[in-house]
Amino acid sequence: MTVTGCLIVLTGCSVTTPSGTASVIEGGDLKEIGLAAYPGAQPRNDAAADNKNASLAVSTPLFGLKIASAKFQTEDSADKVLAFYRKEMSNYGDVVADHKEELKVGPDDDLRIVAVKPSGKGTEFTLVYAWVAEREPQ
Repeated sequence: MTVTGCLIVLTGCSVTTPSGTASVIEGGDLKEIGLAAYPGAQPRNDAAADNKNASLAVSTPLFGLKIASAKFQTEDSADKVLAFYRKEMSNYGDVVADHKEELKVGPDDDLRIVAVKPSGKGTEFTLVYAWVAEREPQ
C-alpha cells in the first residue's frame, strides 16, 4: 500500500501511542499550505479514493512532521498556473522548476511543491506543504 493509500484509509482519525501521535484530516487547507488559491480554480474532488485532499501530522518526542495537500482544476493552461505559483512561492525563497510540471521552494524540512498536469482543455494541479523538524509541528 502506498503512503497516499495509508493516508486515505486513516482519513479523519488520530492515533496516540507512547511513541507519539499521528492525525489525518480530510481536506487540504490552503492556509496550512501557505499558498493562495489560483484565481477561478475549483477544488478537484475525484471519485477515486486515492485522490482526496488530506493533512497529516505526526508528533513524537524526537521529531515532528506535517504534510498538507490540496488538488484543484482550472480551464487555464499549465503555463499560466505555473507562472502564478512561481510568483506566489517566491515569498518563501528561490523557486526551482523541476522539469516543466513542478515548482519547489524551501529546504527539504520546510518544502512547498506545486505540481501541474494538463487535463483536457485545462489543468489539474496539486499544492503540497511538507514540514519536518526536531520538535512537534505547530
